[in-house]
Amino acid sequence: MRTKIPLDVEGLIHRFLNPDCQCVWVTPWSITNLQRNNLLEQNRELINRLPHAQKKRLQKLRKQLRCHAGNWKSKLPEVAIRHGKYQFAIAWLNGMILRANWKPTEKLEARARLLLSHDRAMVKRLILKSRQWPKNIWHLHDVSATYIPPFIFQLRKKITREQVQITSGSHLLADGYWCWIIAKNSTHPISVQPVIEG
Repeated sequence: MRTKIPLDVEGLIHRFLNPDCQCVWVTPWSITNLQRNNLLEQNRELINRLPHAQKKRLQKLRKQLRCHAGNWKSKLPEVAIRHGKYQFAIAWLNGMILRANWKPTEKLEARARLLLSHDRAMVKRLILKSRQWPKNIWHLHDVSATYIPPFIFQLRKKITREQVQITSGSHLLADGYWCWIIAKNSTHPISVQPVIEG
């Protein structure tokens, strides 16, 4: 039986640590809390089996991602996997985690910086109050669901900590429009449901 893993950084880490697993990528919101907790526990166990130096590097990366900290190199795996660039993200993790003092080639760095720059620019142009009507209801029908997680983070940072509702466009793995509900002070959706058009 193939394991469902989310197309996000935890799913990527699981695939990186367990390359022979039979898995299928799914949208991050389509796995249950129990499945996500199991994935996190499996990842912790797999990380603990790594050599000490590699374990420290991966633990540092996960901490930076949770805190939205770190430099551009640490941000690249999460952005790449959100865009479905699996091979690129895995190659990057191989460099960062398996090799001490790793530096990407000029070509790889240029590709990475272009992806990060595009991602930042897309999210920045979404923080427009004209997309909000009525208050705390955001209309991003024309925007891929890929950009909603970083949009939520920027929304919390710059606009509001209140509960919000966001309607997004499709995801790489799911067609249609999606309604996201994010609780007050949270950066994670409590619900992501398909929009039923009447």
